[in-house]
Amino acid sequence: NILPESNQRVFDNIMKILCKIPNYNKTYSNIIIHCFINKLSKNRNLIKPHGITIYKLLSKSISVMSLLEITCDYLLKNNDVNFVMAMISVMDNFLSTEEESEYVRMKLKKSYLDNNSVNTDDERRLFDKLFTLWALNPISTLFLCVITEYFELSFFLAVQLSKMKLTFEDYEQLQNVVQLLEDLQYVDMRLKLLQ
Repeated sequence: NILPESNQRVFDNIMKILCKIPNYNKTYSNIIIHCFINKLSKNRNLIKPHGITIYKLLSKSISVMSLLEITCDYLLKNNDVNFVMAMISVMDNFLSTEEESEYVRMKLKKSYLDNNSVNTDDERRLFDKLFTLWALNPISTLFLCVITEYFELSFFLAVQLSKMKLTFEDYEQLQNVVQLLEDLQYVDMRLKLLQ
């Protein structure tokens, strides 16, 4: 078992070794990411405690943009909605809160703010993939639009959310989004929302 539940040190050491492989051979990036997603799909109780850790460690060897894009491609082909929703939550938390994702957040924001930039094709492709996948979770989709400062779409999604019957989990996720938006890293965005 690659991801033992009971022994955190073994888990951390295995992750450190596996995360070094892409440094030496880029063709293994997809294989490693797919391997961990498969393991998480078979051991769902590992998603919450280890999902972010896996992404943080993988991001040391694989660019965050590639990591998210490979994960999106893989999850878009997965028919298990509950598993995909759990992974969307991990990706959402990783993209919105982790220091490793700061550059990608900035690039995603720039992709829709700067239509004249020649470097936005990759960022737009990533946004489109994230948006397509995250559409399964309307609150994650709303948050993606907010952090990328795509406010027109954010407003439309907020209106649609207000018409939906939300579950307890949806309310919990909304509470987390509100708390996250109150964080100092999003002060500039909050000021733009006020304008």
